[in-house]
Amino acid sequence: TMVSSSYWVASSGWTPGLIKCLFWKFEKGQRLGLVLIQKLFQKMLNGELEARFWTTSRAVLIPKPKTNPPSWRPLGIGEAWYRLLGKCVMGVIGNGIGEQLKPCQLGCGVKGGCEIAARMAQVIYETDENFVLIECDIRNAFCTLARSHSLNGVLEYAPELKKWYMWAYENPSNLRWSDGSLAPIM
Repeated sequence: TMVSSSYWVASSGWTPGLIKCLFWKFEKGQRLGLVLIQKLFQKMLNGELEARFWTTSRAVLIPKPKTNPPSWRPLGIGEAWYRLLGKCVMGVIGNGIGEQLKPCQLGCGVKGGCEIAARMAQVIYETDENFVLIECDIRNAFCTLARSHSLNGVLEYAPELKKWYMWAYENPSNLRWSDGSLAPIM
């Protein structure tokens, strides 16, 4: 079963569902709230806020199915405000980036891209006996590539995001357990 993103909580305690509840209707008092959120997001995009307060993630362990002995997959759930900002940015520039990167990547800015990629793999697998699909579980794919690789992509395809990228990725981010303690880097 999937966990609703409304219940995901990062370091501040804010959830996407709570933010949505606060600003569901656009009445007089809530317009001011939307203006404040816009100012907050602009400060994030300009790199004017202390990044560590906004880029901290909450660590959770997801059980891996059918493993003996039981094992866990670590997952970092980002701060709700930071994730919401990312969705807003993708809403504005995602389609343009997705168009530039097709067909090499389908996960960003391509409507239904993940489903398209999965279906393409299935069709290739079923139509040619010389093709195989290999599933592998990489021990720790997180941080295996230098950030300079993704920065180069930002500079080439979305240079307007350079300040935000540097703000968010220039320094390591904290990963914390639900009790607030720092999670060890695996």
